[in-house]
Amino acid sequence: MADLKGVKMKRSLILGIISAASLSLLLLFAVGYRGQGEEDGGVFKIEQSADGEVLTRYLSPLQGSQDVVEFYGYTGGGPNTGFEKSDSCVLIPYRGPDGVLSLVVILDRNGNGSGGTARLTFSGLPQGATVALRDDDTDFRDTMNFNPPNASFKWSWDAAFGDGVVISNLGDSFQLKVKPSFEEGISNWEVLSGDFQNPERIELDLGASLTAQSSTNRPPSASFEISPMPLVNQPVTFDASSSEDPDGRIVSYEWDFNGDGQFTVSTEEPKVEHSYKRGGEYLVSLRVTDDSGTQSVYTQRLEIEDILARSNREISAAYVTPGSSFRVEVEITSRVQLSGLGLEENLPEGWALRPISNDGAAFKEKTNRWVFVDALEAGEKRKIIYEVDVPPAEQMVTTSLPRGIDIKGRIYSASPQFEQSVEGESELRLSEVLPIRSVIAHYDRQREAIDLRMGGEINDSQLRWAADMWVTDEIVPNSGGELVTFPKMKELVFYNSRGLPAGEEFERADVPGYEVRRNIFTQLPFNFVLLSYRSKLSGEDSGEQYEGDYFNVQVTIKASGRQMIGVGLEESLPEDWEMKPVDNGGAFYKQSTQQWVFPEPILPGGQRKVSYKVRVPQSEEKGDYEIQGRFSEYWSDYTADVMGDTAVQVVDSLPVKVVISRWNVEEGNLDLSQGNSITYDQVKRALSFWLEDEVVPYTGGETVSFTDIKEIVAYWLEGKPINQSLE
Repeated sequence: MADLKGVKMKRSLILGIISAASLSLLLLFAVGYRGQGEEDGGVFKIEQSADGEVLTRYLSPLQGSQDVVEFYGYTGGGPNTGFEKSDSCVLIPYRGPDGVLSLVVILDRNGNGSGGTARLTFSGLPQGATVALRDDDTDFRDTMNFNPPNASFKWSWDAAFGDGVVISNLGDSFQLKVKPSFEEGISNWEVLSGDFQNPERIELDLGASLTAQSSTNRPPSASFEISPMPLVNQPVTFDASSSEDPDGRIVSYEWDFNGDGQFTVSTEEPKVEHSYKRGGEYLVSLRVTDDSGTQSVYTQRLEIEDILARSNREISAAYVTPGSSFRVEVEITSRVQLSGLGLEENLPEGWALRPISNDGAAFKEKTNRWVFVDALEAGEKRKIIYEVDVPPAEQMVTTSLPRGIDIKGRIYSASPQFEQSVEGESELRLSEVLPIRSVIAHYDRQREAIDLRMGGEINDSQLRWAADMWVTDEIVPNSGGELVTFPKMKELVFYNSRGLPAGEEFERADVPGYEVRRNIFTQLPFNFVLLSYRSKLSGEDSGEQYEGDYFNVQVTIKASGRQMIGVGLEESLPEDWEMKPVDNGGAFYKQSTQQWVFPEPILPGGQRKVSYKVRVPQSEEKGDYEIQGRFSEYWSDYTADVMGDTAVQVVDSLPVKVVISRWNVEEGNLDLSQGNSITYDQVKRALSFWLEDEVVPYTGGETVSFTDIKEIVAYWLEGKPINQSLE
């Protein structure tokens, strides 16, 4: 297929477009003739005439790896080649691995055919031709008379079944004729040619005979390219230089530019020019003829655009309020040379237009029209910029708000003459209040005011302002009393990260690949949190404080597959437990709701970590407590539970072995900074507790039992931490 070099068109290849009412087809298939340096060179031609016209085509048999009988695949009452079609007769010239040429005839399709009756009569068959397979030869309704050079076949088959025959050993040289008679059930007749994996299907006339004969000529191939981009009333070059004849030369190029079947332009050169007065879709066909009189046709659809200039309008705000101002930019790109180009913009009554940049055009204020006083060359761009002042509410023609507003416009050209609507953005919403997204995107932080003339993208400074309002629960100005919620904060992050205008919609993404895991780090093993334990501090913080009632938490978020945008994290603690952030991982953090929003995307393979400290109230009751959390992403609107550690155990006393592992022998008291391994000095102190039946502090009045001392000694001797079991 030709490379159209960027030309916008539907790339469909249509070869041999022939109506059933007027058909004359000469088809040529590769046969056993070997020559011209190819193992299977040469062709044979099949001629079908109707309405007195003849068309020559050169086609090739399907080259298969199976014996022709295996290829036919007779099972279930019919053929199973994979090329069957319901209510169709399909001819398949087939060459197997043995090099023998066969003709496979298939009628209807197993499973969903309607059944029918058909007859094919052959004359001129080679003397060596044979019937390699006769489908369902026990059906009394079927008849066969095979006596080369003549033969006839009659089939009758039931619904949901197929039928057919395989004629083999056609040889290298022959001239035969096939006469069809499709009495019932066949509404389509076609022949296959070319690539076994994707053969071409050529429709035949149901009532016309075929004649076939061997030939050594190889057909020419037709193709063409088009340049430049096809536009109405502009010359288009059709270049058929890529057409070729493998065993001769092309002597004529004929063109049908409108798909009416008439080749009205004939040249000996491959290049021609043609122009179209109207835009639309056209069927263009090239017919090439070689020096042996053989022809090939190449057809493709061509779209002629009637747009000679492109225009695009951008509006700075999707929402406006009474008394506000916004900016409009209209860019015009010429596709051909334009003279006398004009622009007209239509605004609602009472809305004032103020030009900012006319880019070389003269502007008439009364009519909101511009005219460019110089010509625009093909590809040249011009941009008109203006601002619009919306009247105050009391001066509005209508007071019904909110309502939609349309800005409409047209561009005009005197030469070539045309007019068309301005493309791009045209709709905006007039309302007394603004959506939060619009407020953030148009907030001027230096002036501390909303300016709808600003671009509609949310910048980093505006995002930080939104985060401040989210954290402090501050009402968003001009929003009608709205607050920045957790979902809205993630939305604002998404629009900032993607650089999307505030008024633009987007498509949700698939669920991302991710891993979100929580790790809890308590000072004691078994996730114990000890109440009522005081430690002495020195220096400026001298005095006593509770030390055993806090623990640390870390949540890790990992991305895989794609980047994650608008990521949020929520952690939920038991009532009255205090959370103090240690490292927010670059996220915005809201203390009152224990929520984080990450302003930057998490790239594939990247991760973010959030760390915080939790303090348990001294008044808390003993027992097991859980921390719950949710991960979310705005882009996919997906949420999931945080996995990993969830539980801690609040206690006011400890097992004996835990106290011993944390005993500061020199100070003679509990020291939570000690690790889980028991030292020799701690063993000696445990022995002292045991021998003297002394109560062990922080155990709730427990002494060291015989079992306890054995375990303590064993942990010391084996060097195992006490949070592991002894074997």
